[in-house]
Amino acid sequence: MLHHASFALTSAPAAIANAYRWRPNLIFTVAPSLMSSALIAPLARRVRASSWLHIQDFEVDAAFDLGLLRNKYLREMMLAAERRILRSFDAVSTISPQMLQRLKNKGVNNSRLFELRNWIDTSKITPGNRRARFRDELKLTDSNIVVLYAGTMSNKQGLDLIIEAAKAIDGEHATIQFILCGDGPHKSALQELAAGMTNVHFLALQSDDRFAQLLNTADIHVIPQRAEAADLVLPSKLGGIFASGRPVITMAAADTGLAEEVEGAGFVVPPGDVRALVTAVQALAEQAELRHRLGENARRRAMDRWDKTKMLKSLEHDLKAVAGQK
Repeated sequence: MLHHASFALTSAPAAIANAYRWRPNLIFTVAPSLMSSALIAPLARRVRASSWLHIQDFEVDAAFDLGLLRNKYLREMMLAAERRILRSFDAVSTISPQMLQRLKNKGVNNSRLFELRNWIDTSKITPGNRRARFRDELKLTDSNIVVLYAGTMSNKQGLDLIIEAAKAIDGEHATIQFILCGDGPHKSALQELAAGMTNVHFLALQSDDRFAQLLNTADIHVIPQRAEAADLVLPSKLGGIFASGRPVITMAAADTGLAEEVEGAGFVVPPGDVRALVTAVQALAEQAELRHRLGENARRRAMDRWDKTKMLKSLEHDLKAVAGQK
């Protein structure tokens, strides 16, 4: 909370100065951090601009649902503050239909809601040769089936489950190899869990020019998720996975937004169920034709729902509409 407060305090002078200098038609802000967004709607009214809040994830809900904060009185106070902030904006957007529904449940009028996905450049990330440089760097062969997680490594992802699955598979399917790519506060703990394992490899966060190659290295992508995180966020990494034309295994309840996105482009297994994750990995590893078919579906889904050009055209239209309200 101190981190969010310090960001809000240090960003406020720049926001105020720029609003009065530019006199924009619309001021757009992104949460997290919701605390720093509290200033924007009243500031926009002062300079006669429209205001737009984009929600990437529900940080208050996540903090309590994942057990990071527990005091019920603090939760009530923070949710009340969140409601006031949300209702103060002319427009509020978020990244999935399920998250839009959560905003409706929080009292945001449907007429002010917009869906705005985390787009992906489908011309940069395309299906490509799995024989990328990463296989050479990790001494993996064409016969190896690579299972990849690429993203932030923190407690809320449930990445320990990937290590547990790798332990269960080790020895049974020597060709299956796991790569965890990225950085985060939980990475060192994951490396300790995987100490001595020959089928788990770690890579640092990759640059943009290597990222597409990384995604193409994989035969299977995996997105673990704790049950408590359902519909608090739709992982933005999903767009890149789909664009690469590879199938994905995600851990999600059947009625969640993440499960609905993945249906037909991969496998959905219950959150926390390592045995189900192992079974899904083995099934895809043994069926190249199924991987190909699901990967083609994934690519089509990226073009339909996540394409950058489509998303920006839609955003331009909506921004003009909201800005024209003032």
